[in-house]
Amino acid sequence: MQSLCEPHAAMAHAELDAYRWDLDPEIGHWRTKIGTLWTVGPRARFELLDLLLEGEPAPPRRRVNPKDHPWSVGCCSLELT
Repeated sequence: MQSLCEPHAAMAHAELDAYRWDLDPEIGHWRTKIGTLWTVGPRARFELLDLLLEGEPAPPRRRVNPKDHPWSVGCCSLELT
């Protein structure tokens, strides 16, 4: 299970970097109203919502080849057209 969580944590950090948000997502197992989930921490969740509601601009879009990502190996690779 841990091997599935690590790529998700890496993606969350990459998204925060893309938005240039200096925020520790505190990713881990957190109790939520629908059960325990692997997600951002409660404090980070509220900070993220505040940032989104402030209307922070989205990062510039660029095309990325999925094969360039370190987590796309073997059967997990994606072929986008």
